[in-house]
Amino acid sequence: MATTVSLKGVDWARLVDRARARILPLVSVLIFVSMGVDLVVNNWAINDLLGNGYFFATPVASVRYAKDLALTYAFPKGRAPADLSNVGQLLANTTVRGLGCKSEQMYVISAGDYPLTNATSLCATFQKTYINVAVSSALTTRLATTTETVTFYRGNAVSHAFTDDATANLATRAMKSSELVDLGYIPGRSAVDMRFTREFVLANSSLPQTQSISYFRLFPRNFCSACDPVAELGFGACNMTFVYNATAKTIVVSSSTFIDGSTYTLGLIQPRNAFTTLALYARCLAIFIALSGYIASRLTVHWRDVDLTKTEGVVSHVLRVISPKLFPYQSDALTPDMFCFNSDLFVFLYSISIVLDTQNCFIFVRNVNVYNNLAPQAAPSIQMFFLSLRFLWLNCAVLKLLKIFWNLLGTVAFTGHSNVIEWLNWSSVVSVYVSAIVLVYIPQFIEYSNNTFIELQGHAESLDGIRIEMFDSFYVRCASSLAVGLIVNLVLVTALDHGLNHKRWKLLKKHTLARQAVYNSSSILCDFFSDVQEDDSIVADPTMTLSARRLCTLQWFFSTHLTCFGLPEKKLRAKKQTVIQVQTKSAPSTASSAMTNSRSVVMSEAAAAALLAGFKAGKDDPRNATYYLVVQDGEANVHLLDGALSDIQSISIHAKVASNANLTIK
Repeated sequence: MATTVSLKGVDWARLVDRARARILPLVSVLIFVSMGVDLVVNNWAINDLLGNGYFFATPVASVRYAKDLALTYAFPKGRAPADLSNVGQLLANTTVRGLGCKSEQMYVISAGDYPLTNATSLCATFQKTYINVAVSSALTTRLATTTETVTFYRGNAVSHAFTDDATANLATRAMKSSELVDLGYIPGRSAVDMRFTREFVLANSSLPQTQSISYFRLFPRNFCSACDPVAELGFGACNMTFVYNATAKTIVVSSSTFIDGSTYTLGLIQPRNAFTTLALYARCLAIFIALSGYIASRLTVHWRDVDLTKTEGVVSHVLRVISPKLFPYQSDALTPDMFCFNSDLFVFLYSISIVLDTQNCFIFVRNVNVYNNLAPQAAPSIQMFFLSLRFLWLNCAVLKLLKIFWNLLGTVAFTGHSNVIEWLNWSSVVSVYVSAIVLVYIPQFIEYSNNTFIELQGHAESLDGIRIEMFDSFYVRCASSLAVGLIVNLVLVTALDHGLNHKRWKLLKKHTLARQAVYNSSSILCDFFSDVQEDDSIVADPTMTLSARRLCTLQWFFSTHLTCFGLPEKKLRAKKQTVIQVQTKSAPSTASSAMTNSRSVVMSEAAAAALLAGFKAGKDDPRNATYYLVVQDGEANVHLLDGALSDIQSISIHAKVASNANLTIK
């Protein structure tokens, strides 16, 4: 029973309950809003369809292969596309051709505008000598340069925490690839950074000239040798000081610096394949199921009697999931967040979409954070927050899968006999939100895992022959340490929940309806049992008073949106026979009728013992039962029993629905 803590006349427990009652509905609305925003704003297909990202194709729109860029731009010696390694040319050609031909294998998206700061070093790379400068009759020209690199990484978050690999015996830029490998560095990414200035006017003079010159950036990267690349696209401006030599046809850029107050327009190329398409379909289907299911749960669903002689067809089951038979009465059985975080269908479908879209999500988040962290903007920050919220459903999916897996092991024969399954539940959605605190820092965690790195440049060593394994790549190499972090997060949140609510968990363990959620189904949240209370009048068994309308909707939710395990209560038949004997002593004819019409169903040992003790004390005669039990049969169907353990049929329950009667569940 909840303990009220008072200080100077203030009922803190009541204040907390009131605050929770006001805040959680707002959070529920935020969850639905976040899913809607995520579906639209973070929809790569819609972003690509709008076409804003194709602005970044401007510098390469007139060519189909990277080598042809030398006809349009002046490059430094050794920095032309033809000077790249074979893999570097593959990266450049794939990007140039994809932008020019609008490839169906990639999304080209716009990712916003960001103010630049002194910490953003994007201009210095132009400080080179450009040869074969072609000048038009109007004295205009264009410059371009490339930088090819392979990035080597060492360690991850776990090794950084327990060893000195992030601080000791670090590599230097003068080292070759073999020396880096000897130090424990592993190649994890190859990239080509290409910069293209817009056309600008030259003064026909040998004196230094200073201009503000806009440029485009195409920065393709791949995470395994010769894999399809992703790319950062950008548009910015630099202050350049240079000297033009008309005789030698050269331009020497002596200074290229950041322009205070300038902005950087960001875009991305992301892969489009069967996985990203399936992710979009899965997310749309999940949201459709959530909306249709939640709308249905607002009303009262018909109670379903189980006929073991008939098999429910797939179509009829699907219709019952999204459009069940309804009474025109409010049920108030489920909140939006309770539905979205506890429905198997929604959680698993949404989690599948998240996993399939993880690569694009991480690429987008990392590139946006690089610029947004330096000068935070409201819109990108909110967008990043909604992307981080996606991973809430992975937490829920992991708990559900563990719960289902443990049940499939068959280690438990009766409801309530598994301490492991008990720990795979949270008392409320508050624990879900607490688990999100860590999820917001996933991008920073990935950066920390990859913070020990060195870039080997193509002009220092031939990069052909350096093999990059997918499992050593920038994101995948963090998977193990990220998984450890997420599991630790789940364990800590679960321990905190059960520690703070240990009295509550003891109470739920004794209640038949709560037991169906905690021990006998894939449910991981117990918000719909917040009104379970101790009742000293029946040997301290907890009770829950709820309307028949609410109970009908909960039966539908258990049978369609959760996986029921069908575990029996221990020694059911013996308890049933004991109750029949009690009935026979008091009213033989009534007992005979009860034996004829009742089914063999399940009942907890604790509840049965309390029931019989009540009989001996003269309480709650089974013929006038005022309480009910919720149980499952061997086919995982949910039943409602009266005090005589007789199965209550839908006609009786629907009568209570019509009169809005309340039921007391033990």
